[in-house]
Amino acid sequence: MVLIIGAGIAGLYLGKLLQDHGVDFRIVEARDRIGGRVWTLNQPDGPPIEMGPTWFGPQHTYLKRVVEELDLEYFEQFRDDYYFFQQSSQGKFERYLLPNQAPSFRFANGTQSLVNRLASVIDRDKIHFNQSVKHIEWSDKQVTVLATDTFIAEKVVLTVPPKLWAHHIDFKPVLPNNLIEIARNTQTWMEGSIKMAYVFSKPFWEGKGSTIFTNDGPLIEFYDHSDVNRKHYSLCGFAHPSLHSLSKAERELKGLKQLEEIYGTQANDYVDYHECVWYEEVFTGLNNGFQMP
Repeated sequence: MVLIIGAGIAGLYLGKLLQDHGVDFRIVEARDRIGGRVWTLNQPDGPPIEMGPTWFGPQHTYLKRVVEELDLEYFEQFRDDYYFFQQSSQGKFERYLLPNQAPSFRFANGTQSLVNRLASVIDRDKIHFNQSVKHIEWSDKQVTVLATDTFIAEKVVLTVPPKLWAHHIDFKPVLPNNLIEIARNTQTWMEGSIKMAYVFSKPFWEGKGSTIFTNDGPLIEFYDHSDVNRKHYSLCGFAHPSLHSLSKAERELKGLKQLEEIYGTQANDYVDYHECVWYEEVFTGLNNGFQMP
């Protein structure tokens, strides 16, 4: 039996491949949901809001192959001819012509549809939630994995970020020092990120510039995040990591003031606000209170 640690895209796709080839496996996941850093907020009267990865491009050949294999619907990311850029916190936002770029694509039902489709073809009893792995021990014939429950396997595959298993899992026998050092210094994508999204009843930014860049923030990269049919509208993106020390209400207000500076008072007519501070998200970063047992 193969034990897969992590029910994100990598863990779920590996589970699918093993199941397709008749190999016995289990997936253990520390969270109570699948997806890991894939996290789409689906709303009945709003666009799917991506708190994690948002798009993919022609260069992502392996992902595109999986998308086609699973027959997932996707669409080209909307962008108009202009973008806004602020060179310093003291300067004004200037509008520039957007250079020609390769298209980016988004999942019609959110990135969560990818992990949901992968999970749907895996036998449900193969995925075990709320299993935070604490110890992995090898012997001549088996591997013992201690989480909330104990699992016995022939092989173990780690699909979680290297920094996390290097800090949070006790290995016996111990792994080589150079491997642990490399893993601990490997950046975890999204670990220090903050994503914020504002939902609007009208896309007032169309024709003006749907993309925002600034080095200082509070919003450092923002873009159109409306749904596939452009019936529900949103602006979404990344906030400056320093905002993690503020309250949700304070972040919401700071971002709103920046949007108002760029687009005027129309930005105040938002109908909803969402955010995810990955800095504090359990099982993603090291600054969230999740400590080695």
